Amino acid sequence: MTLWRNLIILLIFLSLAACGNNQPTPPESAPAAEPPANSAVFMELNAVEMAKLTEEMQAIHSRGVLQVAMYARDRFPFFYVDEAGVLSGSEVILAKDIAEKFGVKVNYVRTAQSFEELVDQVASGQADVAISKLSMTLGRAQKVLFSSPYLTLRQSLLINRLQLARLDQMEGDPLKLIQVSGGIVGAVSGSSYVKFAQELFPKSEIKLFESGTELIASVSRGEVLAALYDEFEISMHLKRNPGSSLDLQFIPLNDKLDPLAIAVSVKQPHLYAWINVYLDLNHSFIQQILKHYEIIK
Repeated sequence: MTLWRNLIILLIFLSLAACGNNQPTPPESAPAAEPPANSAVFMELNAVEMAKLTEEMQAIHSRGVLQVAMYARDRFPFFYVDEAGVLSGSEVILAKDIAEKFGVKVNYVRTAQSFEELVDQVASGQADVAISKLSMTLGRAQKVLFSSPYLTLRQSLLINRLQLARLDQMEGDPLKLIQVSGGIVGAVSGSSYVKFAQELFPKSEIKLFESGTELIASVSRGEVLAALYDEFEISMHLKRNPGSSLDLQFIPLNDKLDPLAIAVSVKQPHLYAWINVYLDLNHSFIQQILKHYEIIK
């Protein structure tokens, strides 16, 4: 009897020990590449709540979707299709959060072949807003309403050192030297930098390129004297190609700013005001997104 009792006790002990070894492991922490998330407040409004809204806001809620215009070509890390085929980037996260806070879903309209076309899409009502690394300009502001800037870059020059040396053997301010010489200056077609270049270099021939990659490559080959582009894009190129700094000179123009903002249709002033309130209340979250994608430090 004692033998059987001891055997039963042994079996119970082994069973408990086995159960202890099968305790669930704690979940792994989120990967470092996971973008920050804001607290979602998505919810459908009932008839009573809907009736309290303006007609403009009711129309968006009834549709259930915020139409967001975004440039057709990728602009890493602002908006791009990743290796898994998923639309990603800082502007994508921002647009999604805006729609969730409003209480609707988001639809990205990626048919615009230029940044100017983005503005036209919003002005014509094809999209509610444009969130697409879009620069504020006086010309565009005649067509749409611009929110407060959520990121301000600097206009910058990327200069071919050899071409610059051929202009004048004497040392001087490269910007003024180019303004006086009237050499060829490149800019991306359909971007705000075409107008910026025309204003900054009235004596120069402004040569247009389909992409920033083509623009920078042309400067590297000496086909144009300089490129006018934003500091982030030029800094990214120099970071990826550190050896190119031997042939190229990077000059941020501290007094020439490039504020990025959200474009809203003039027919939707209440949405425009709401967007500005969103930007004010979610400043910290937006900064986290920009830091996550290494757009700011």
